[in-house]
This record gives sequence, structure tokens and C-alpha cells, in this order.
Amino acid sequence: MQGNPAIILHSPQLGENIGAAARVMLNFGLTDLRLVSPRDGWPSETAEAMSAGALGQGVTVTVFDTLEAAMTGLTYTIA
Repeated sequence: MQGNPAIILHSPQLGENIGAAARVMLNFGLTDLRLVSPRDGWPSETAEAMSAGALGQGVTVTVFDTLEAAMTGLTYTIA
């Protein structure tokens, strides 16, 4: 497998969900978090708090308008 896996959250409703995902990602060595149209916008103070520092320690967040744009550059996608 080439490259690193990315996690895509489509229309996440709560900053807490984004932060929790970032925390789990860092625990498993994943760093590419892609958000599609987060309901409450980005950046999010609640996501930062829930991430337990993961958003400041290597997890990179990129925001996209569409799922198709978020999947750019990925070889395989699993839903």
C-alpha cells in the first residue's frame, strides 16, 4: 500500500466527534483527517479540547466542500 491512510468525516455534527476521532487517530499513528462540511465550522474549540492534544501533536485537519474533493489522491476508499 502506498502512502498513509486518511480518515474522512462527512458532515460531522459535533466538535466533540471530530476531537475524539483525532485522538483515536493519533493513538494508531494516523495523521490525515479530512472534514467535509462540518456543521459547526472549523476550527472548533470543542474539537480541540476533546482531542486531548492530538490536533496539536501531528493530526492535520483539511476541510473540503465535497466528498469527491476529500477523496482526491486516495487509491482505495472504504466506507
